[in-house]
Amino acid sequence: MRKLLQYLFIFTGSIFLFSCEEKSSPDSNQNLVSKQVEELSKAKISPENKDSLIQQWKKLNKNSIVKNDTVLDARTNYNLGKLYAMSGNDSAQFYIERSLEIIDPTEGNLEDKTLIYNGMGNIWNAKAKEHQANYNYNKAATILLA
Repeated sequence: MRKLLQYLFIFTGSIFLFSCEEKSSPDSNQNLVSKQVEELSKAKISPENKDSLIQQWKKLNKNSIVKNDTVLDARTNYNLGKLYAMSGNDSAQFYIERSLEIIDPTEGNLEDKTLIYNGMGNIWNAKAKEHQANYNYNKAATILLA
């Protein structure tokens, strides 16, 4: 509960910073959003905070800064998919596939690609589609070993 309050405090503080009228440079906004994504990625997921985390990720996913940054967009979609998968919600596949479509054509970003392919493997594994799951797990392993 204490961690949840800390993360909500951090998130509320971030929203306060965004609502200030003072214009800040695009780079500082980019860094602020990157930090938000990083902090939210580290949040411990529990039944008590799962819904609030989903709402925070959805809000970030609509952010124009996130939409203009391929890596941030892929990460927000991946984390939404991960949370929905933990809930057993079918939306998980949609968000994981979207993150894969966003990140796959890019150069580099191997850590993100590995996580996303592994997540897609988990989705297929949960649906008892072993062939598709193994394909995605093998892609993740190939990227990891490259």
